[in-house]
Order: sequence, then C-alpha cells, then structure tokens
Amino acid sequence: MRVSLVYKLVLPGILVIYTCVMVSLHLSFHQRAIVVTQPNQNFLPQLLPESSDEEQQVYRQESHFGVYNQKDRRPLHDLHPYRKFKHEHQTLKLMESLDDGSTLQTKSSTSVGNISVFSVYHDNRPTLKNGQSFMRIIGLKRFNSVEGLICHFSYGHSTWLKVHAHSYEMCENHGRYYGGWIFSCEIPEEILNNTVLTKLTKISISSTLHPEKLVKLKITAPTFKKSFEKSINSDTIPSISHSNLESKNSQKQKFGLCLPPIFGDISLSLLIQFIELSKILGASHLTFYIYDITDAVEKLLMFYKEKGEVTLVDWRLSPQINEREIWYHGQLLAIQDCLYRHMADFEYLLFVDLDEFLLPANNYTWSDMVHSLEKIENDSPNVAGFSFKSAFFDPKQVPDPSQQLTFLQLLQRNKVLSSVRTKLMVAPQKIFELGIHHVSKTIDKDTRIVEVDPDIAKIHHYRPCIINYEPDMKCYSEERDETILKYAVHLVENYQIIIRETLDLFVPDR
Repeated sequence: MRVSLVYKLVLPGILVIYTCVMVSLHLSFHQRAIVVTQPNQNFLPQLLPESSDEEQQVYRQESHFGVYNQKDRRPLHDLHPYRKFKHEHQTLKLMESLDDGSTLQTKSSTSVGNISVFSVYHDNRPTLKNGQSFMRIIGLKRFNSVEGLICHFSYGHSTWLKVHAHSYEMCENHGRYYGGWIFSCEIPEEILNNTVLTKLTKISISSTLHPEKLVKLKITAPTFKKSFEKSINSDTIPSISHSNLESKNSQKQKFGLCLPPIFGDISLSLLIQFIELSKILGASHLTFYIYDITDAVEKLLMFYKEKGEVTLVDWRLSPQINEREIWYHGQLLAIQDCLYRHMADFEYLLFVDLDEFLLPANNYTWSDMVHSLEKIENDSPNVAGFSFKSAFFDPKQVPDPSQQLTFLQLLQRNKVLSSVRTKLMVAPQKIFELGIHHVSKTIDKDTRIVEVDPDIAKIHHYRPCIINYEPDMKCYSEERDETILKYAVHLVENYQIIIRETLDLFVPDR
C-alpha cells in the first residue's frame, strides 16, 4: 500500500520539480545569451584584446596622431570575423589628360585576364646587361594561378611581334591569396631600331590563357632619360607625363620620397609637419599612394600637388579583392611602382611611412649625410643604397611643453635600436626589386647595401616600441634624443606659412 502511494505521489512530484528546475536553467541561459548578443553591448574588447605586436594589430588604433598603423598581417585562417571595421570608402578625384586634351577619371588598375596591371615601364637603363631594353609590367596575381602575360608590339600595318613575358614573383607577398609580380617583356630589336616607331607610348598585352584578347595600356614612364636637348630627337621610346615633375628639368633631382598606400583619419597638422620636415631634410618631391582618405586630407594634398611638390597616385584595388587577401593594401606593389615611376628622376629614393623620419645625427640635410657616407665607402660606385636602423618614440609619452609641434615634443626613445624594422634609401637605377625593409634584388650582383651606423643617421619612428622578432630589443630602457630640435625653428616657420596658405581650404562656404 505504502509502495503504491510512493509511486502515485512522490515520484510524480520529483519529476515536476526536476522539470521546473531544467526549464528555469534553460530560460536563464537563453536570457544571458540575448544580453550578450545585444548590439549596444560593448563586448568586443573582451573578445579581442589589443596587441602591441605590429604583425597582429587590430584594424583601428587611435591616438593624437589620428588613426594609424591599421594593419592586420596575420595568416588568413587566423583572422577574427569581428576584427574588420566598416568605413566609407573615399575616392580621390584625380584626373589625367588624354592626347586630345580631354580628361577621364584615373584608373588604378586594368584587368588582363585574371591579372590586375597597375603600370607599365620602359626599362632602358644603361646598366642592364647587353644593353637590352624591357617592358616592366607591375601587376597583381592569384598565388595559385598559372596565368602569364604576352606583350604585342605593332610592327607595320598588319604585323604583330609577340613576346612572352618572364614572370617574377615579389619576395614579400607573405603567402596571401593575391601577390605582386613583375612581368618583363624583352623589346624586339625590330621595334628599337625602327625610327618610324619612336613615338610608341602604348603597348598591347594579353593573358596567356586568352592571347587573342588584346588590352592596350599606356607606358607610364621610362627608367632612364637622356638630357632634354637630346630627347627631342631621341630614338628611345618616350612616355606620357606621370607626375608633377617639370619635364623641362633635364637634371636629376637628388632625393625623392615614396609613401605606401595611405588611409584613415590622418591628422592634418601631422601631415603638414611630415611634408615640411621632409622638404627641409632634402626631399624635392613626395609621392603619395591614395587608398582611402578624408576630404580634408585630400584638399591638403591637392594644395601641395598644385605647388608641384607631390605626386598623388590613385591606389584602388580590384573590387573582388578582399583586404585580408593581400598584404597591407598592396604596399609591396606600391613600392615597386614608385621605384620604377621615379627611377629616371632622382639619384636617391627614400621609402618611409607617415610616422617616420630619416634624421642625420651630425649633418643637417640628407645631401650632406650621403656625401659623408660616400667618402667613407671606398667603392661607392658599387653601393646600391643605404639601410637605417629605427628608434621608437612612443606617441603616448609626456610631451615636452617647451615645443609647439607634436614631433618636436616627443623626445624620449628606446636606447636599443631595431635592426629588423629598417628603412631604405636607394639609388633606383641599381635596383630591380625592393622590399619593405630590405633590397630584394639588385641589377648587378656586385652592388651592395650599406648598413649605416646609427651615430651617423637613424630612422625616428613615432610609434610604441615592440619586441616581436627581436629578442635583444629592450623597450623599457629609454633615453632623451633631441636630434630633431635642430630643425625646430625652420619647421615652425614653414608650418605657420602653410597653415596661413591653406586656411581658406577649410573655411565653410558663406
């Protein structure tokens, strides 16, 4: 009787209680899940802690410098889906003139099959072996593609000379899905020796997979120029205008400066300081690759462009290429383009970022510094360039209140210099391919790169110190470095002049 009562009353009661507990737990868990997924909850910082490693930066890093170092350089399989932030893409309004005087919107790249071609250069350097000339095509290709390019040279009314391009993969593609390539077509002697065709400014190319589909491209520039007087009647292949550099200037300028693709909310004040100090140091011209900038930055750069001091290159990647599928917005490709674009214009090209300056320790200008380095080197004709170590100046340090401008206020740096994050000043005529931190390939194997003693000159890099890949780096050990202060008076004067001249650009219309 008692057993029957237990089965009828106690067991059902236990089942009811168990069911209530489980339902309560389920509802509690579901409610917490709803709270976590609410869009107004700021839970991403907990999921994605910031890293001090340059190779693992979150996309957006704020400071009084503006948004900078927006890099995500990790392997594709390691990218977090929330790491990329959304932003409006700004397109620079650059125009180029056609032969008939009309204008068109500048195109950053042209698709030839599955290859994106950014620029074409007539490589006619006297330093090339056997005096042979090439068409160098700077392009982007998928890593698993077997596709190549064919150059088509028009010879006569109905005759074409076809040359298969030699494909050379750039060395710092880092295994990304899309990488940079240099395609080289040897120019046939029939073209070079035929004086009727000396005004060739375009070339037709096609994909090896579809050789019948020809795409006509303009030649961006030659890599070597004779004097202006000789070039009028020259038998070499001329090019279209490719920058703000005056064509009437027959002499090479000493120093040009190349910037990688720029993007983000860049501080106007710091941009003016960067350009003006670079000019004081000796840069006669700066080339900016425009990826994504604000209207205000565009106005300022156009101001400098109209003065003839900068070249602006529209750097839009193909829409089907995801940012994570290519290394840092195609930085390596932009480096090669700037190298070949200005190869005939400058004795030296310097490649740095917006937060970097090459400052001589004892000299005032790059010209004096290079002159000193050339006297030290016994075989200076075989020197293809100079490599400089970097010192980190943390932007978050307590600024020096005695100075007016940001860069002049940051005077604390780490004692130990970076031997990995070096930057380069090269003689472009002697380089075939340039890396981000090293020279990948020279034209002549006997040429070399000189590692410059930091007591002579170093890169002042305005970013937090990082130790990755450098076990000997000691970020905690700092010292005061006032090298930049010798430019203070000159820089402040130039800065104030530019502020007055550009004020009207940023005053709202009345």
